[in-house]
Amino acid sequence: MTATLHALALALSLGAAPAPSPASKPGTALAPMPASLSTRAAAVEAVEAQLRAAEQSLRFVEAQFTERPEPSSTDSQQKRFSEGELHSLLGDWPAASVLFYDLVSDPDFKSNPRYPEAVFYLADALYQQKNDIGARVYLRDVLALPLTPQRYKEAVSRYLAVAGRLQQFEGIDAYVEKARQLSGGVLAPDIAYVHARGTFKRADLSPEEHQQRSRALFAPLAQSPGRFRVQAVYHLGVLSVQAGDHPAAIAQFQRIIATGPDAVVSTGLPEPEAQRFRELARLSLGRLYYETGRYAEALDQYSQVPRESERFPESLLEVAWTYVRKQDFTQAKNATDILLLVAPGSQLAPEAQILQGHLLQKLRQYEEALETYDGVARTFTPARDKVDELLRVNQDPVAYFDNLLARNERSLDVSTLLPPLALKYASTQKEVAEAVRMVGDLDSGRQGAGEAKAIAERILEALDARGLEAFPELQEGYTRAEAVDTALTLVEQSLVQAETGLVAEKLTPAEREKLLVAQGQREAQRQRFASLPTTNRELDARRQRMQARVDTVDREAFRLGYELQSLHA
Repeated sequence: MTATLHALALALSLGAAPAPSPASKPGTALAPMPASLSTRAAAVEAVEAQLRAAEQSLRFVEAQFTERPEPSSTDSQQKRFSEGELHSLLGDWPAASVLFYDLVSDPDFKSNPRYPEAVFYLADALYQQKNDIGARVYLRDVLALPLTPQRYKEAVSRYLAVAGRLQQFEGIDAYVEKARQLSGGVLAPDIAYVHARGTFKRADLSPEEHQQRSRALFAPLAQSPGRFRVQAVYHLGVLSVQAGDHPAAIAQFQRIIATGPDAVVSTGLPEPEAQRFRELARLSLGRLYYETGRYAEALDQYSQVPRESERFPESLLEVAWTYVRKQDFTQAKNATDILLLVAPGSQLAPEAQILQGHLLQKLRQYEEALETYDGVARTFTPARDKVDELLRVNQDPVAYFDNLLARNERSLDVSTLLPPLALKYASTQKEVAEAVRMVGDLDSGRQGAGEAKAIAERILEALDARGLEAFPELQEGYTRAEAVDTALTLVEQSLVQAETGLVAEKLTPAEREKLLVAQGQREAQRQRFASLPTTNRELDARRQRMQARVDTVDREAFRLGYELQSLHA
C-alpha cells in the first residue's frame, strides 16, 4: 500500500506538465479536462489519512486480541483455585469438590504453594457432603503436607469425625499428639471433644479400656467452662449407665437439667442445643428412676418434655410403661391414646397400639382389644406378605440383592423392592440406612455424569451451529478485524479513484467506455458497502442500533404474548 502511494506521488510529479493531447476529430466528444495538481495532491493526502486511521484501528485489534499474552498455566490454576474457594465459602460443596479435584489431580499443580490448601478444600467439600470414604483419603493426604497450625487442627478435627463414623482409627494418636503440640501442649477443646466422641464410639476396645479412655477424655471437658461442657457431662452419664453405676449417672444428668449459675448449659451453648440436651437428660433420668423403682420421679421427668419436642411421643410411651409398672392401667391407656393422637405416623405408634390392646385386656374391654389388634394386623399384613414372598422366591436374600445391583444399569430405587411400610422401619437400622445412602450417592454420581455429558453435547452443538458466536470475545475480535478490513477496502477505493484521475485523459474512447460500464456495475454495490462500519465508534453505534431493534421486537413480542394470555383468560 505504501509503495503504491509513493508511485502515485511520483506520477503526480511527472504529470505536473500535461502532455499534448491528440487533435480532436470532428464529431467526437471532447476529452475531460485534466485535474489540477493541487486536486490530485489533496486526493493522495485523503488516501494517506484513511490509511493512517485504518492502521491505528489495526494496531488496536492486534493489541487487544492477537498480541495479548495467553494466560499461563499458573494463571489458570490460580483462577480455578479462586473459583473453588468462592464456591466453598458459599457452601456449594459439589461445585467446589469438582474444581479442587481438577486442581489436585493436575501434576503441574503439585509444586504450587497453594497445593496443600487445595487438598484441604477438596477434603472439606467431601466431608460436608458426607462422603466419608473420599474425605478420609484426602484428609490423610493433607495431614502429611505442610499446613498452618490452624489448618492442621481443622483437618485433624474432620479426620477424627470421619474415623469415628467409619470405625477406622489407624494413626489417629499421632495426629492428635501433633495437634496438641501445635496448641502449646493442650489440645484445643473442639479437637478434644471430637477425639473423645470418636473414642466413645469405638467398637474395637474392650469394655474396661473403653470406659477408661473415654472418661479420661471427657472428664477435662466436663470440668472446664466451654461450649463442650454439657456434651461431656452427658457422655459421662451414659458411660456410668454402661458401667451399671446408676447413682453416678443420675448425678451427671441432674447437672444438665439444673438451673442457676452452676448449670452446665449456662456456659455459652446455643439454646436449641441446650434444650436438646435437657430433653435427653430428662428422658435418661426417667429411665433410671424407672429402673430403680422411683416411678413418681420418673413420671415427673417425662412430664417436663415439651409437647413440641420430637421426643414427646417417646416420653408418652415410657409414661405408659411406668403406669403399667404401677398397675395403673387406665392412666397407661390414656398415655397411649395421647401418643396415637399426636403422632399417629410415628414409628412408636404400632408399639403403642399393641400395648393399648394389652391394657384393654387388663381393663376387660375385650372387643376393643380385638379391634386394636386387628387394626395392627391389617396395617402390617400386606407388607409382611410381600417380604415373605420375596424371601420364599429367593432363598439367599443377600445374593439376590447383589445380583439385582449387578444387573441394574440405572439407579436402584429401594422403594420398588420393599413395601413403603417395610422400608420405613428398615431404614432406621444403621446398615440399611447406610446402604440406602450409598445407593443415593451412586444415583447422584450417575446423574452428575449424565448432566456433564449433556452439557458437553450442548457445547459441541453450539460450536457446530454458531461457530464464532459461541465465543463472544473471539467474535468481538473478528468483528473489529472485519471493520479494519472494510476501512482498508475504502482506502483502496480512494486510491483507485486517484489513479483513475491520473490516467483518465490518456484513455481511448473504447477504454473509457469500458471504464464507465465497470463504474456502473460497482455503483450498485457501493451503497451497501458504504454502510459497513470502518471504525470502533461506528461499530459500537451499529451494535447499539441493532440491539435497539432487537429490544423493540422483544417488547412487542411480550406485549402480544400478554394480550394473548389475557384473551385466553
